[in-house]
Amino acid sequence: MAIVVRPSEAVHRFGNDVYLRIGSSNRRASPEEVATLYAERGGLRFDEAVRRDLGMDILSPVLVRKFVSLAVERGRMPQEVANWEYTQVLRALRAAFGSPTNAGVLTFSEDPARYISGADVRVVVWGGEGRVVDDKWFSAPLWMLVPQVVDYLYRGPLKIGWKVKGGTRRELPTIPVEALREAVVNAVVHRNYLAPGRTLIQVMPEKVTVENPGGFPPGVTPDMPFSKPRNPVLADLMYRVGMVEEVGSGIKRMRKVCQASGITFRFEEWALGITRVSFSRGSNDLEAKVIRMLSQGPLPTSALLKEVGVSRPTLLEILRSLEKRGVVKAVGRTRDRRYQLL
Repeated sequence: MAIVVRPSEAVHRFGNDVYLRIGSSNRRASPEEVATLYAERGGLRFDEAVRRDLGMDILSPVLVRKFVSLAVERGRMPQEVANWEYTQVLRALRAAFGSPTNAGVLTFSEDPARYISGADVRVVVWGGEGRVVDDKWFSAPLWMLVPQVVDYLYRGPLKIGWKVKGGTRRELPTIPVEALREAVVNAVVHRNYLAPGRTLIQVMPEKVTVENPGGFPPGVTPDMPFSKPRNPVLADLMYRVGMVEEVGSGIKRMRKVCQASGITFRFEEWALGITRVSFSRGSNDLEAKVIRMLSQGPLPTSALLKEVGVSRPTLLEILRSLEKRGVVKAVGRTRDRRYQLL
């Protein structure tokens, strides 16, 4: 006899409890987790909710005009929309109906975090010795927020380097721009705004992580991604200005560009409360440890051996692999040879 239990988008209880499947184990959900489950699976659409507590004056007509102009330029809104009345545009975009919707606040208010908790993005940059070297907060309309965050990352912590190939120099970002931008877009568009917390980006010597409150929508997994936005109005608004696509192809594109750049891309954690993706310069924990050590300056193999805890042949194999992928390089003669990050 075969018993088939099909996936369900409802929240199910066993007695008075709700259980979660995390990895290979089960555990009882906390009251906060139960509330999050109902928010994610109970059909509550945060972005569609009309904010009767807010006036239309918090939305910026200037931002609406800029948004429409960009959407028309990208061919995702008809030209005649530019001549519509301000309120007509907001209704058509489901951004306001007498009062702003949450999607309207996130898109057309100059400081969304003032009205929606957790609408800002935090970027923490860690040094090789485990201390915070920079900690910044960003709050802006989402379609302007993503470029601000990505621009900061690539002008600072992930600044573009140079690689010589075939006698010419070309720019080579530490992490592919397209992949990291897609991760930031996903984090702010598809996050669960009903759950506490905010989008957090952490930059470490060996990897970059992007995390946001909320797991994948029911039925969607990293291995089987498809378009099922948690915030459909917000996703539509970001689509119109070219920030997202209609089909769930983002994860596939991220994997493809990372593979071509020698970057390991993976979902480090996928549970009820949080989704986290990482872009690692190392393909395993040992490589990551070597990169963290070299982030503090060039080191000889003797110093690396003391800390990494592997045999000399294993360490040399790790260094050769990192050299081949353009992560480290050896400088100096054999006796004085040191390894440094590119």
